Amino acid sequence: MAIGLDSLGTTFLVRELGDLLRGQIIKSVSLTDDRVLTIRFKGRRAGVLTLLAEPSIPMLSLMETGSEPPRSRQAILDIPPMPRFEDPLKGMEVTDISQIELDRVVLVTAEGGGKVYRLYFELIPPFPNLYLTDEKDMVLAVLFRAGTRTRHRVLEKRKLYTPPAVQDKVHPVDVTEEDIEALDYAKDPDILSRRILGIGPLLSREIVARGLKSGSLHKALKGMIEDYRKARSSAYLSGMASTISKNPPYLAVTWYKPSIDGVKSIERVESLNAAVGTVIDKFLSTSKLERMRASVHRHLSREIRRAKKAVAQTGVAEEHEKDSATYRKYGEIILANLGRMKKGSFTARLPDIHSTSGEKIRIPLEPKLSPQANADVYFAKARKSTRRAARARQKTEEMQSRLAEMITLEEKTTAPGITEARLAEIAETVARPRHAETEEKEPLDEKAVRLGIRPRRFTVTGGWTVMVGKSAKENDILSHKYASPSDLWFHARQAQGSHVVLKRGKKKAEVPKQAILEAAAIAAHYSKARTSKHVAVSSTEKRYVKKVRKGPPGMAAMLREKVVFVDPAIP
Repeated sequence: MAIGLDSLGTTFLVRELGDLLRGQIIKSVSLTDDRVLTIRFKGRRAGVLTLLAEPSIPMLSLMETGSEPPRSRQAILDIPPMPRFEDPLKGMEVTDISQIELDRVVLVTAEGGGKVYRLYFELIPPFPNLYLTDEKDMVLAVLFRAGTRTRHRVLEKRKLYTPPAVQDKVHPVDVTEEDIEALDYAKDPDILSRRILGIGPLLSREIVARGLKSGSLHKALKGMIEDYRKARSSAYLSGMASTISKNPPYLAVTWYKPSIDGVKSIERVESLNAAVGTVIDKFLSTSKLERMRASVHRHLSREIRRAKKAVAQTGVAEEHEKDSATYRKYGEIILANLGRMKKGSFTARLPDIHSTSGEKIRIPLEPKLSPQANADVYFAKARKSTRRAARARQKTEEMQSRLAEMITLEEKTTAPGITEARLAEIAETVARPRHAETEEKEPLDEKAVRLGIRPRRFTVTGGWTVMVGKSAKENDILSHKYASPSDLWFHARQAQGSHVVLKRGKKKAEVPKQAILEAAAIAAHYSKARTSKHVAVSSTEKRYVKKVRKGPPGMAAMLREKVVFVDPAIP
């Protein structure tokens, strides 16, 4: 993508546009499906104010009269087109153009017939937005919306417009030499863009390059800010390497002469407005195929980086397996020495039953728990670490498979005969969630929705659904209003816990023993006995479960029961 102006450069562009547009009368306003807004003015010299609301490179420029930006269709992986727009601005006079805060937000004010309208151009990638408001800043139309940095800022019609929140950064005039020189800018040339307000990544790299050359980053930053404050600027249009500018056209607009690595060509132009207009023209005239190819390639590169990072963490599973072995060893040593231990100790120094030399090992304990309970805690930790190790290995295998898939697709995008349809297929594959093939959307349970409950759901052997209440109130509804008489009901014996229901419905087949044991293990897991190794769980058909009269929510009594002993676990 091309690289547009940073916040400091936007200040100079707004000044240029102000000199050109103040006093001009609006002739017409139009929106097209290719994210281009054009405002035409009366007279031959007024020109056409053009907004390119492309998420990657939002830009604003006043083009010459009679010029018509090339029509372009939407690129792949992009957002919906602009809405239709009825023109209330026709005949209005532009009275002011200003910049909001030190951000890439341009405000154009138009007046006429006793009315005042304001257009807010938010030129912030990847969230370019365009709002029309009245004189009180009430939103009259959302002309284009790509999103915001935060979910808390939601602007709709008939709501008060609020500019984007100022990021938590230091104002450039407040930066001290100590703050700057402490930064590791040699390894991270983009660091200034994350620390200082108004500075983008390209400007950050430029300041770092000048700082490394002069020996002082603070001096380079101070010189750049001094040029900005004294309005010393020149417009440059530079050809950039594809490693810096990711998509065509590979151009950058700057208000200073760039000197960083990766600059292939530098052209000085008469104004920033003219430079931006050139980039808009070149972007819209670039073929759709090339834009699609570059867009897909950018998303593929991101997925490949993520997959490589995940695959590189190969030691996670080994660490969990090591922890599991240690916890299991502690539990076994405690069980072998129960007669020597008493409740209330913080540690115990016990003979290692796995050592032939009989050396002793120090084991941390929870003083509030009995020796048996401490052993159960360590066994539970061992099981948890084992599950974590299995998940880590599974994730590594999945990411290895995805990495191979993404590398193959990346090679296909560079094939000379690739078509737009094939690029669209590749884009859908890249955008697909990583676990889409294993995840199935849970069907809507209308009865649960009607009763106002959202119990946990699990699937056990044989495809049987097991539901677990999340609170005393939900337990009550699940057992006495939701469950059918033939459903199986589970609860940890002599321990507080969730009500668990295995949905049997109208099935005539008997529930297999393995499914019953798995449902009982779930009931043990969601009970106060979850840290114990062997838990007694009662089960019965729901028809034999009765609500205790005048009892609190969640209390129930069983007329019949069967008891099984299981280790707490979830599928």
